[in-house]
Amino acid sequence: RIGDARTVFQGVHSDLAVSGATFSGPRGTPVLVEHTLSFFSTEYYDLLPDGRLVKLPLPLGAEVYGVLRGSLIATLRRQWKVAGKTIPRGSLIAFPLRKFIRTRAAVAPEVLVSPDAHSMIDDVSVGRDAVFASIYRDVIGSIRVFRRAADGRWSDAPIALPAGGSTRIVSTDPEIVTVRITEAQPKKQGLTPKPGKFPFSVLRRAMSIGESDGFVKAVTDTKSG
Repeated sequence: RIGDARTVFQGVHSDLAVSGATFSGPRGTPVLVEHTLSFFSTEYYDLLPDGRLVKLPLPLGAEVYGVLRGSLIATLRRQWKVAGKTIPRGSLIAFPLRKFIRTRAAVAPEVLVSPDAHSMIDDVSVGRDAVFASIYRDVIGSIRVFRRAADGRWSDAPIALPAGGSTRIVSTDPEIVTVRITEAQPKKQGLTPKPGKFPFSVLRRAMSIGESDGFVKAVTDTKSG
Protein backbone atom coordinates (compact mmCIF):
# COMPACT_ATOMS: atom_id res chain seq x y z
CA ARG A 1 0.00 0.00 0.00
CA ILE A 2 1.14 3.55 -0.68
CA GLY A 3 0.69 4.34 2.99
CA ASP A 4 3.32 1.75 3.90
CA ALA A 5 5.91 3.22 1.56
CA ARG A 6 8.91 4.96 3.06
CA THR A 7 10.97 7.84 1.71
CA VAL A 8 14.20 6.64 0.10
CA PHE A 9 15.54 10.03 -1.03
CA GLN A 10 14.13 13.54 -0.90
CA GLY A 11 15.25 16.38 -3.10
CA VAL A 12 14.91 20.13 -2.67
CA HIS A 13 13.05 22.78 -4.65
CA SER A 14 16.14 23.74 -6.65
CA ASP A 15 16.61 20.20 -8.01
CA LEU A 16 15.63 19.42 -11.56
CA ALA A 17 14.45 15.89 -10.73
CA VAL A 18 14.83 12.83 -8.52
CA SER A 19 14.13 9.43 -10.00
CA GLY A 20 14.91 5.74 -9.68
CA ALA A 21 16.33 3.24 -12.16
CA THR A 22 16.66 -0.55 -12.08
CA PHE A 23 18.88 -2.68 -14.30
CA SER A 24 17.88 -6.35 -14.36
CA GLY A 25 20.55 -8.91 -15.16
CA PRO A 26 21.72 -12.46 -14.43
CA ARG A 27 23.73 -11.21 -11.43
CA GLY A 28 21.00 -9.29 -9.70
CA THR A 29 19.06 -6.08 -10.13
CA PRO A 30 20.98 -2.94 -9.10
CA VAL A 31 18.73 -0.06 -8.07
CA LEU A 32 19.98 3.49 -8.50
CA VAL A 33 18.64 6.83 -7.33
CA GLU A 34 19.33 9.62 -9.81
CA HIS A 35 19.52 13.07 -8.24
CA THR A 36 19.47 15.53 -11.15
CA LEU A 37 20.76 18.94 -10.07
CA SER A 38 20.65 20.52 -13.55
CA PHE A 39 20.39 19.44 -17.17
CA PHE A 40 24.02 18.30 -17.24
CA SER A 41 24.71 17.48 -13.58
CA THR A 42 23.46 14.31 -11.86
CA GLU A 43 24.41 12.51 -8.65
CA TYR A 44 23.97 8.74 -8.52
CA TYR A 45 23.28 6.60 -5.44
CA ASP A 46 23.16 2.82 -5.12
CA LEU A 47 20.21 1.58 -3.07
CA LEU A 48 21.35 -1.37 -0.96
CA PRO A 49 19.00 -4.26 -0.03
CA ASP A 50 18.80 -2.94 3.55
CA GLY A 51 17.54 0.43 2.32
CA ARG A 52 20.76 2.39 2.78
CA LEU A 53 22.04 4.69 0.04
CA VAL A 54 25.66 4.78 -1.10
CA LYS A 55 26.69 7.78 -3.18
CA LEU A 56 28.69 6.77 -6.22
CA PRO A 57 31.90 8.71 -6.92
CA LEU A 58 30.96 9.46 -10.53
CA PRO A 59 31.56 13.01 -11.77
CA LEU A 60 28.45 15.19 -12.04
CA GLY A 61 28.64 15.12 -15.83
CA ALA A 62 28.35 11.34 -16.09
CA GLU A 63 25.40 9.79 -17.92
CA VAL A 64 24.54 6.22 -16.92
CA TYR A 65 23.13 3.75 -19.47
CA GLY A 66 22.96 0.51 -17.53
CA VAL A 67 24.81 -2.22 -15.65
CA LEU A 68 26.60 -5.17 -17.20
CA ARG A 69 28.27 -7.90 -15.13
CA GLY A 70 28.70 -5.68 -12.12
CA SER A 71 30.00 -2.67 -14.06
CA LEU A 72 28.12 0.60 -14.46
CA ILE A 73 28.20 1.74 -18.10
CA ALA A 74 28.38 5.52 -18.56
CA THR A 75 29.75 8.35 -20.66
CA LEU A 76 31.53 11.44 -19.33
CA ARG A 77 30.70 15.02 -20.21
CA ARG A 78 33.77 16.19 -18.31
CA GLN A 79 37.31 14.99 -17.70
CA TRP A 80 37.59 12.73 -14.66
CA LYS A 81 40.65 12.29 -12.48
CA VAL A 82 40.38 9.21 -10.27
CA ALA A 83 42.83 6.80 -8.60
CA GLY A 84 45.80 8.41 -10.34
CA LYS A 85 44.17 8.16 -13.75
CA THR A 86 42.86 10.96 -16.00
CA ILE A 87 39.94 9.98 -18.22
CA PRO A 88 39.09 12.31 -21.14
CA ARG A 89 35.63 13.78 -21.44
CA GLY A 90 33.38 12.01 -23.90
CA SER A 91 34.76 8.61 -22.89
CA LEU A 92 32.62 5.49 -22.59
CA ILE A 93 33.50 3.79 -19.29
CA ALA A 94 32.72 0.70 -17.24
CA PHE A 95 32.77 1.61 -13.54
CA PRO A 96 33.21 -1.42 -11.21
CA LEU A 97 30.02 -0.91 -9.21
CA ARG A 98 30.10 -4.17 -7.27
CA LYS A 99 33.77 -3.71 -6.31
CA PHE A 100 33.14 -0.16 -5.12
CA ILE A 101 30.13 -1.17 -3.01
CA ARG A 102 32.21 -3.94 -1.47
CA THR A 103 35.36 -1.89 -0.71
CA ARG A 104 34.14 1.77 -0.80
CA ALA A 105 37.63 2.60 -2.08
CA ALA A 106 38.49 4.90 -4.99
CA VAL A 107 38.60 2.71 -8.08
CA ALA A 108 39.34 3.72 -11.66
CA PRO A 109 36.88 2.57 -14.32
CA GLU A 110 37.78 0.71 -17.47
CA VAL A 111 37.80 3.00 -20.51
CA LEU A 112 36.02 1.25 -23.36
CA VAL A 113 36.64 4.01 -25.88
CA SER A 114 37.68 7.68 -25.86
CA PRO A 115 36.71 9.80 -28.88
CA ASP A 116 39.35 11.91 -30.60
CA ALA A 117 39.08 15.10 -32.67
CA HIS A 118 37.49 13.16 -35.54
CA SER A 119 35.02 10.98 -33.64
CA MET A 120 32.08 11.10 -31.24
CA ILE A 121 29.85 8.69 -29.33
CA ASP A 122 26.29 9.29 -30.51
CA ASP A 123 24.34 6.60 -28.67
CA VAL A 124 24.93 3.81 -26.14
CA SER A 125 22.78 0.86 -25.12
CA VAL A 126 23.44 -2.03 -22.76
CA GLY A 127 22.34 -5.48 -23.88
CA ARG A 128 22.21 -8.82 -22.09
CA ASP A 129 25.91 -9.59 -22.57
CA ALA A 130 27.40 -6.59 -24.36
CA VAL A 131 27.53 -2.81 -24.66
CA PHE A 132 26.59 -1.34 -28.04
CA ALA A 133 27.78 2.11 -29.09
CA SER A 134 26.96 4.12 -32.19
CA ILE A 135 30.19 5.96 -32.94
CA TYR A 136 30.73 8.48 -35.72
CA ARG A 137 34.09 9.17 -37.30
CA ASP A 138 34.29 12.03 -39.80
CA VAL A 139 30.46 11.94 -40.08
CA ILE A 140 30.43 8.22 -40.94
CA GLY A 141 28.55 5.99 -38.52
CA SER A 142 29.53 2.61 -37.09
CA ILE A 143 28.32 0.25 -34.36
CA ARG A 144 30.91 -1.06 -31.93
CA VAL A 145 30.30 -3.96 -29.54
CA PHE A 146 32.09 -4.20 -26.19
CA ARG A 147 32.10 -7.46 -24.25
CA ARG A 148 33.69 -8.36 -20.93
CA ALA A 149 35.55 -11.67 -20.85
CA ALA A 150 35.83 -14.01 -17.88
CA ASP A 151 39.24 -12.52 -17.02
CA GLY A 152 37.69 -9.05 -16.76
CA ARG A 153 39.17 -7.63 -19.94
CA TRP A 154 36.93 -5.89 -22.45
CA SER A 155 36.91 -6.64 -26.17
CA ASP A 156 36.02 -4.07 -28.83
CA ALA A 157 34.68 -5.23 -32.19
CA PRO A 158 32.78 -3.42 -34.97
CA ILE A 159 29.61 -4.85 -36.49
CA ALA A 160 30.09 -5.45 -40.21
CA LEU A 161 27.78 -2.91 -41.86
CA PRO A 162 27.65 -1.25 -45.26
CA ALA A 163 30.12 1.63 -45.32
CA GLY A 164 29.21 5.29 -45.64
CA GLY A 165 25.93 5.40 -43.71
CA SER A 166 24.64 6.81 -40.43
CA THR A 167 23.89 4.47 -37.56
CA ARG A 168 21.50 4.36 -34.61
CA ILE A 169 20.77 1.75 -31.97
CA VAL A 170 17.05 0.94 -31.98
CA SER A 171 16.88 -1.73 -29.29
CA THR A 172 19.11 -4.13 -27.39
CA ASP A 173 16.24 -6.36 -26.25
CA PRO A 174 16.14 -7.79 -28.87
CA GLU A 175 19.39 -6.41 -30.28
CA ILE A 176 18.56 -4.24 -33.30
CA VAL A 177 20.34 -1.41 -35.10
CA THR A 178 19.51 0.68 -38.16
CA VAL A 179 21.86 1.86 -40.87
CA ARG A 180 20.85 4.72 -43.13
CA ILE A 181 22.22 4.13 -46.61
CA THR A 182 21.17 4.90 -50.17
CA GLU A 183 19.84 2.22 -52.49
CA ALA A 184 22.98 2.47 -54.65
CA GLN A 185 25.50 1.91 -51.84
CA PRO A 186 24.77 -1.82 -51.22
CA LYS A 187 25.18 -2.62 -54.95
CA LYS A 188 28.74 -1.30 -54.87
CA GLN A 189 29.48 -3.76 -52.06
CA GLY A 190 28.09 -6.79 -53.84
CA LEU A 191 24.77 -6.87 -51.98
CA THR A 192 21.31 -7.20 -53.49
CA PRO A 193 19.13 -4.39 -52.12
CA LYS A 194 15.37 -4.72 -51.82
CA PRO A 195 13.62 -1.36 -51.30
CA GLY A 196 10.24 -1.05 -49.66
CA LYS A 197 7.91 1.79 -48.62
CA PHE A 198 5.62 2.20 -45.62
CA PRO A 199 3.15 5.12 -45.87
CA PHE A 200 2.44 7.22 -42.77
CA SER A 201 -1.24 7.29 -43.80
CA VAL A 202 -1.77 3.79 -42.32
CA LEU A 203 0.15 4.47 -39.13
CA ARG A 204 -2.25 5.26 -36.27
CA ARG A 205 0.28 7.34 -34.37
CA ALA A 206 0.86 9.56 -37.41
CA MET A 207 -2.88 9.97 -37.95
CA SER A 208 -3.50 10.85 -34.29
CA ILE A 209 -1.14 13.84 -34.47
CA GLY A 210 -2.24 14.93 -37.94
CA GLU A 211 1.07 14.05 -39.63
CA SER A 212 -0.02 11.35 -42.08
CA ASP A 213 1.78 12.69 -45.17
CA GLY A 214 4.95 11.00 -46.36
CA PHE A 215 6.43 7.55 -45.98
CA VAL A 216 9.39 5.54 -44.69
CA LYS A 217 11.60 3.85 -47.25
CA ALA A 218 13.53 0.82 -46.07
CA VAL A 219 16.37 -0.79 -48.02
CA THR A 220 17.07 -4.36 -46.92
CA ASP A 221 19.38 -7.07 -48.21
CA THR A 222 17.55 -9.75 -50.18
CA LYS A 223 19.47 -12.61 -48.54
CA SER A 224 19.70 -11.48 -44.92
CA GLY A 225 16.54 -9.38 -44.72
